Amino acid sequence: MNKKDINKKVNNIESNININKEEIENEYNFPIHRGEIVKKTILQKGKKLLFIANSLKIKRQTLYTRLLNPNISNFHIREIGKIIGYDFSEVFPDVEKINIATEVSGSETYNLDTERKYAKILEKNNNLYEFIMKIYHMDNLDEIKKLIKEFFANK
Repeated sequence: MNKKDINKKVNNIESNININKEEIENEYNFPIHRGEIVKKTILQKGKKLLFIANSLKIKRQTLYTRLLNPNISNFHIREIGKIIGYDFSEVFPDVEKINIATEVSGSETYNLDTERKYAKILEKNNNLYEFIMKIYHMDNLDEIKKLIKEFFANK
């Protein structure tokens, strides 16, 4: 069996095929790339690597470096699992099991908080843009002053 065949088998993680590290290493005498499996699982779950990096409060490049490591630490695998809602202990028995119901909720909260903050900023930006466009099209200085006072009175 060659490397391509093994990679095909590894790609089936989300297809409910029970694959564990020892089975692959023992059966084919070929060590698996844990970082690659974690990265593929992240993408299969529909998450962006930038989202994962932000959730971990690390730089994107730091995450890429970790995922390039074939022996990425159990701690990092587990933390990523919490964010994407996936228990990597099913694939890597040496990774501590996570309780999806209780431990994953933090990433959901982070995502909602980020979205709410973004929506507020976007709304303020749109209001400011409308205000500037109104001023731009006005000729009368008194009207401009009145509009500025109204704008800041509403803030």
